[in-house]
Amino acid sequence: MFDPSIGRWAQEDPKRFQAGDANFDRYVENNAPNLTDVSGLEPTNAEKQEAAFEKRNGVRDAINAKTLLPIDGINTELFQAADCLNTPGCKVDFHFVYAYQGDFNWKPKLDEDPQKVRGLYVKIAVTFSGKPPPEKFIGLLMLQVVSNYSIQDKKEVLQEPLSVVKAERAGYKKGQKNTNSKGRYIDTDEQSKSAFHSARIYGNYKTKMDYEPAVAWDCPASEVGRKNWGKTFYTCVLGITPDADAYRFIACVKWGYYLDDDGKLTVKPAKPEPQSKAPQVVKDAIERWNGIAGVEPLTDVKW
Repeated sequence: MFDPSIGRWAQEDPKRFQAGDANFDRYVENNAPNLTDVSGLEPTNAEKQEAAFEKRNGVRDAINAKTLLPIDGINTELFQAADCLNTPGCKVDFHFVYAYQGDFNWKPKLDEDPQKVRGLYVKIAVTFSGKPPPEKFIGLLMLQVVSNYSIQDKKEVLQEPLSVVKAERAGYKKGQKNTNSKGRYIDTDEQSKSAFHSARIYGNYKTKMDYEPAVAWDCPASEVGRKNWGKTFYTCVLGITPDADAYRFIACVKWGYYLDDDGKLTVKPAKPEPQSKAPQVVKDAIERWNGIAGVEPLTDVKW
C-alpha cells in the first residue's frame, strides 16, 4: 500500500535484494506505468539471472537434452565447513543446488557460433548454520580462485593460462615479483576490475542467524576432445564488515574436474572439500591481484 503522507510504500519488498533493487520501498523498480506485479510472485532478480546464465551458456538446453547429467552424491547436496571464524559449532553450508557433468554448446561471445565443450555446471548457495557467527556482516560475497593443470609423472603440473590477462593474474608475467602459488588466479571476467565472481547474487543480512544465501553459477569446460587437462576451483565466501570498508574470510570449498588421456571427464576431487581456514593459494592469489594495475584491490581482507 502506498502512503501519500510520507511519499513511499508502507511495506518493504519481502524479496529484498533478490528483487533486483537496493531500495526495498520501491515498487517494480519505480516503473509502475510500464511494469506490474499483482501477485508479488514475478521472477526475482536471482531467477532472471539464472535463466539468462543458463541460456547464454547453453546448459539448460543440455540438461533437457540429457547431455548434461546430475552428479550422484553432489547434485542438490550440502557440504559443511565446520568451526568457521574460529568458533566451534559455527558452520558454513555450501549447497550444490545444481551439479551436472557432460557436454553442452557454449558461446564464447553472444555473436559467435557455439562450441561443443565438456565440463561441469554448478550452482552454489552459501549461508550459515549451527551456532551464530561471532561477527555480524552486512552481506556475503563470493570469490573464486582457479588453476589449470595436466598430469605428468602422476603429479599435477599447473599450466599457464593462454590469456595475457589471466597469465598476469596467475603470476606468469615477465618481471612479475609476486609468483607465490604461481598458476592460481582470481577467476573473474577479463574485463572486470572486481575480484568478486561475476555470476553471483549478494547474500543479504537479515538477522544474526538469517542470511539470504550468496549464490554463484559456473560452467567451467574444455573443448570436446581435449585430453589430460583439469581445473581446480576454490569458491570462497567473504563477509562485508559493518563499516563496509573491509572483508572477512569465512570459508571456501574446493571442487573441479579432470579430462583423462581418453578425454573422459571425472569429478576431482570426488566430492567437494569445504574448509574454514583460508588456503594459502587463495591468500597468494588475492595478494597477486592487489599488485595488478587498474583493478579494485582487496587490501583489507581479515583472515
